[in-house]
Amino acid sequence: MTSGPLRLVGEVLRFGLVGVVATAVHVGVALVAHALGLTPQIANFCGYLVAVWVSFLGHARFTFAVSRMYRAQVVRFFVISLISLLTSSAVTALGTAMGWSFWISMAGVAVIVPGATYLAAKFWAFSENGS
Repeated sequence: MTSGPLRLVGEVLRFGLVGVVATAVHVGVALVAHALGLTPQIANFCGYLVAVWVSFLGHARFTFAVSRMYRAQVVRFFVISLISLLTSSAVTALGTAMGWSFWISMAGVAVIVPGATYLAAKFWAFSENGS
């Protein structure tokens, strides 16, 4: 039956859409914050704070269609989010240390973080047996 593969494709597409929106929010807020004079690390953190809520709500309601949130799902999502923050901060710090433009550093964040987040969200935070 094709419903399994089709369901997975739909889920990946929904995750991608939410991820693109959350990533754009993250990068956009970070770039604006940086343009306003904040350091790259603080600008990245500002982008993270806004994007984490976009991501949480989008994935819970749209990507994985969670009908009821359980405490474990919320905690797991925020653990994933903190690991994503550490990863994005490390990429930003590495890029800054190597003399890359802030735009290049944020492009690295935009590539690395979403893929890892999908796997962790699907198989841990929002898994069907994760309640």
